[in-house]
Amino acid sequence: GNPAVMIPMMLFVPLLIFYAAVYGSGHDLEFAQAWMFPPMKNVQFWGIWEHSLGSYRNVNIKAWMATIPELVIMVIVCFMDCLLKILGTEGKLPVKVDKNREMQLFGLGNVLTAACGSPVGYMQLKFNVINFGILGHMNRRGGLLYACLCVITFLTTIEHFNYLPRFFLSTLLFFAGAGFVAENLWGSRKYLSLLEWGQILLILVVFIIAQDLLYAVITGVILTCTDFILTYAKVPCTVRSPQRGTESSSVRRAPVLTSSLHHIMAKWVLVVRLKGFIFFASAQSLVAQLRSMMEEEEKLGIPKYRRLHYVIFDLE
Repeated sequence: GNPAVMIPMMLFVPLLIFYAAVYGSGHDLEFAQAWMFPPMKNVQFWGIWEHSLGSYRNVNIKAWMATIPELVIMVIVCFMDCLLKILGTEGKLPVKVDKNREMQLFGLGNVLTAACGSPVGYMQLKFNVINFGILGHMNRRGGLLYACLCVITFLTTIEHFNYLPRFFLSTLLFFAGAGFVAENLWGSRKYLSLLEWGQILLILVVFIIAQDLLYAVITGVILTCTDFILTYAKVPCTVRSPQRGTESSSVRRAPVLTSSLHHIMAKWVLVVRLKGFIFFASAQSLVAQLRSMMEEEEKLGIPKYRRLHYVIFDLE
């Protein structure tokens, strides 16, 4: 349906039904407390400065040190996910995004919100698509309206959330996370191989079992490195088989000297033409090939003066 109609209906219709049911039955919000979260008290944003700056006895250094691994992982994950969201926006919508500028804006915004005790954040792909679907063109009114609502809540109070039932907030949380799961887990099966999709599932299973993002990130790094090594081990790093005595020179010499050089090159010199990048496994494969050639000469009992002396790597 039309997002301009469906989104407001999804937000307001459940609330209207809930309050109609409560007050229509002759009760008030006290009766409906079982449907509510415990009341939240408003704390002004400057409270974090008031109780920390100049009052370092209120800061638990050990607790802060214990969160450093999670903070490092948070920075890496947020940076990568934000960049992927920007790339996804270009793929989903007919827009060209200035990635450097957007990343700088998100970074500056996160510095401000973190300084006020709020969590980091960045744009979500599904909200970009919804905004584009409602407005029909590139327009910042949606973002400006959202920013104004955040400022109003930031500068006044959050106690109006106490009037929202638990199922409503849970639905919003589900809606916020369902898009991430749908696109990155379920939707990715369409363009990822079975092995790659299985790696994503494995990382998710590790996170669910361990209940710790650190183990999931470590698993992802190990899987990525292993897949990288195995993939590039299958790619040959040479243009063709090593050549002996067949490489011609661009320098013109006397026929006798040329014949002597060709005779020596046929035994002493090995030319290896490389291509692309040489990584761990491909380099090991090349070294093993050269070693086997030298060992073969030794097994055949070839005199040392006729064995391989020089290996020339031609880096194209």
